[in-house]
Amino acid sequence: SKCGLKILKVSTQNFFGRNMGYIVKFKNEETKTIDGIAWIANFYDRFGDFKGKKEGKWASGSLVKPAQPDDDFSISQGAWIKDADDVFITVTKIHYTDGTACK
Repeated sequence: SKCGLKILKVSTQNFFGRNMGYIVKFKNEETKTIDGIAWIANFYDRFGDFKGKKEGKWASGSLVKPAQPDDDFSISQGAWIKDADDVFITVTKIHYTDGTACK
């Protein structure tokens, strides 16, 4: 896990040969509350050929609660990457409610 954030599962959603999006299930293993995450999603076909890359972000707000320590939470993102079957997530930044961050 990076900075106390563990990726538990990544699922893709395909429709007629296009990756419509993906769902990432995270676990906050840090003792601090997370209110923002940034990552890179790399997409590949079944043969391991690279098909594209997208940035993803999540932030808590008035409707979305921050991730408390030990929370599991899922985030869905749109993608629309042609011929992509698999997605691999690399977390690049995490922001905590105390104002600190981890890269």
